[in-house]
Amino acid sequence: MELIPCDRCRFWLPPPKDGLRGYCRVHGPRSYLVGWVEGTENDEEPLPIFESYWPPTSPDDACGDGRPCGKPRRPAVESIGPKTSIAAELGRQVAKSLRDDLGVETWVDLTRWPVQHILVCRFVGEAKLREIRAGLRRRGLALKGEQCP
Repeated sequence: MELIPCDRCRFWLPPPKDGLRGYCRVHGPRSYLVGWVEGTENDEEPLPIFESYWPPTSPDDACGDGRPCGKPRRPAVESIGPKTSIAAELGRQVAKSLRDDLGVETWVDLTRWPVQHILVCRFVGEAKLREIRAGLRRRGLALKGEQCP
């Protein structure tokens, strides 16, 4: 069986014109445990909190389950787009912490996470959170649960 690259697969959702990674929809979205909620009066056990999303993939990735769709569907990349690295503006320590703790590498990746998840990362406090919000605002983006400008 021939491996079909993501950008030629009918199940791949290409990123916006300024992005680098799309989303694989060949299988259902993946669920990830992101935290726990303390039990209520009637339920003393803590309850898990899950988030689900399609796995992000690069145009050149291939899983073996893809189906061809014809010509490649690659986005046009802008130099200051939302998919650019966060390290240049936020610093290497913060960028490494966000990548290691949450899998965040670009500005668009940040939009998948609410404030409380960002704040638990090393080297991210209120001042750095203001920088993150300003960088997202410049790109027309916002953290999960917040409104875009």
